[in-house]
Amino acid sequence: MTNQETTPNEAPFTAPTPDQFANATWEEIAPWYERLAERPLEPGDTAAIEQWLDDWNALDVALSEAASLANVAASCDTADPAKEEAYLRFASQIGPRRGEQIVRLANKLLDTGYSRPDLETTLRRFRTERDLFREESIPLEQELSGLNARYNKLTGGMTVEWEGEEIPLPRLNPFMLDPDRSIRERAFRLQFQPYIAKREELADIFDAQLERRQQVATNAGFANYRDYTFPAKHRYDYTPEDCTTFHDAVEQTFVPAIARRLEVRRQQMGLESLRPWDVGPDPLGRPALRPYDTIEELNGKAGQIFAKVDPVFGGYFETMRDENLLDLESRKGKRPGGFCTSFPYRKRPFIFMNASGVGGDVRTLLHESGHAFHGFEASALPFVYQRQYGSEMAEVASMSMELLAAPYLRAEDGGYYNAEDYKRARTEHLDGILSIFAWVATVDASSSGSTLIRRHRTAMPATRSGSRPGRASIRGLTGAGWRRSARRAGTSSCTSSSIRSITSNTRSRSSGRCRSGGTRCRIRRRRLPITGRRWRWAARDRCRSSSGGPVRG
Repeated sequence: MTNQETTPNEAPFTAPTPDQFANATWEEIAPWYERLAERPLEPGDTAAIEQWLDDWNALDVALSEAASLANVAASCDTADPAKEEAYLRFASQIGPRRGEQIVRLANKLLDTGYSRPDLETTLRRFRTERDLFREESIPLEQELSGLNARYNKLTGGMTVEWEGEEIPLPRLNPFMLDPDRSIRERAFRLQFQPYIAKREELADIFDAQLERRQQVATNAGFANYRDYTFPAKHRYDYTPEDCTTFHDAVEQTFVPAIARRLEVRRQQMGLESLRPWDVGPDPLGRPALRPYDTIEELNGKAGQIFAKVDPVFGGYFETMRDENLLDLESRKGKRPGGFCTSFPYRKRPFIFMNASGVGGDVRTLLHESGHAFHGFEASALPFVYQRQYGSEMAEVASMSMELLAAPYLRAEDGGYYNAEDYKRARTEHLDGILSIFAWVATVDASSSGSTLIRRHRTAMPATRSGSRPGRASIRGLTGAGWRRSARRAGTSSCTSSSIRSITSNTRSRSSGRCRSGGTRCRIRRRRLPITGRRWRWAARDRCRSSSGGPVRG
């Protein structure tokens, strides 16, 4: 792209397109923001302020879509250097500088005193971002974006050999549901090998993220990252203390229910004790559910289901199919996990996932489609920053869609299952809902230990070749000890890729790692009737989102 194509002309303001920014550098983008920042705005001049808002919106929807397109392209093909370069340019070079300009323009708007009822929440967010912004944190944010990209590339390229074929990790999922226990165990253990092989590099990424996030919090005047991230994520309606109450409630209600369900499973399977590879398969030894044979079948039946829930939803999904806004099938070089992101210029969502022919794929597609339909509805709002909502409300849309669509999963309703398989699928789904509450509470409680990790890193000796001090200290903080110690320490939270580094992907360092002799819920030391390395496998593996763009997982 040339400067002539990216530098705005004098008035009138001409709305840019995503294509104009596809190959742009920050130096080419910055004049667009500079022109908006320098335009005079007088308090009380409503017409001028609203025109200025329209122009700001036109700029940011185009640039946001260009960034989202780069993120999707890199996620779909982690082996392509050009796609990686484009993603890194947006994430590491453009994103943090753009964030600085958004705060600058938001301050300009706030200084006018302009308000209207539909902007009250947006203006509150702007005030919070103004209070948190520190110029010295921009280089740290750039480094964090680079670390996230490094993590995504590392995990996206992971493969294993199965029966002589090199396959991406998600394609092990069917084998972990096989009636043959030995096959399940082999697949379960094999999925960890690439992470073990890359343990040092993953640990380096985690340590670097932890250090930089703590510094971001310190720069903003907070003692720790947890206290910083609550306002940064616009969590106005609940506190860290409320989260602790939630942990306790889950421990008292959900954990006993999960234990009862696992005990029933153990008895049905005729086992002395359950291992992690015993949690997913059918407890009566029947073959795993195979709800579809092709991606086209997965999509076609999903469209019929959504139309039964509401014709509007069916129409939204058909639009996504027609406009190639779905990338669902697992393949080599594709980043693991699943997410829904947005293309705000076109007012369209995009769903990314790694389907492998199992029942969980149906639930994941329903879940991500809930995010997508939420995005379709939110796109009617005129200002792009009105369309932003926290993860809490985003998950209301996605989890609700799983439940709203569930009654239509029968083949007679256009869905995937006969009567018997439908009962199995519904049981798996409801068991997964029980488990996800405990998993969420576990991740939330254990992620509060990042301050402890930081402190112990400087106090504990190296435990393996090449380790920095305290690398293994995370393993010593278990159960109630972890949570109670975290509370006393005034903890900070790891989020995004750091949480995944502990709880999802860096298996050998996981804060959810169980002790030998029995799995323990991280919310105190309640034993569950399952043994092995990780109790979390009792939970369904929900979608994981990237940390580089506006995604919902």
